[in-house]
Amino acid sequence: MYSAKALVVSGLMAVGKWFTFLGISLWANASIELSHASSPQWPAEITEPTARPLVQPRFFHYEAARFLNQIRPPSFGLFQRLSSAQVDKYQEAVIHALVAAENGETVRWMMGDAFGAVVPVLTWPTGNGYCRRVHIMVHAFDRQRIQSETACLDSVHSQWQWIAL
Repeated sequence: MYSAKALVVSGLMAVGKWFTFLGISLWANASIELSHASSPQWPAEITEPTARPLVQPRFFHYEAARFLNQIRPPSFGLFQRLSSAQVDKYQEAVIHALVAAENGETVRWMMGDAFGAVVPVLTWPTGNGYCRRVHIMVHAFDRQRIQSETACLDSVHSQWQWIAL
């Protein structure tokens, strides 16, 4: 009698887990669709590889290691600099690309009339961590700036440092 009750209860638990999974999946898909409906559109000169904007849900919260030195955002002229909100988005995209993106995965950002993309292109191990080479594109003030930078993570001290190659 006990094993029959246990079998029924475990069957009901499996069905409940399936419905929970289905409900969360449907809710997450609806949330993504709603967020895409209200998100800003990319300018025509940036082409998306898919019909829908890319979503990077791999990490909802992560903590990046500290940076010993910061990479400066590009300058567009004497009085044409990115605003502090644009610089924050730029640096968030760079950090996300270094910490969480796969090689070749594009991390895009957009704030006001400025936008850009960061693509990690190469990752290699070092004695106490690893280094990553990223290509960075920023478009603002009707001009585009492209640069390539290399950052290395010292996993012993949990610190990133931009290096010159």
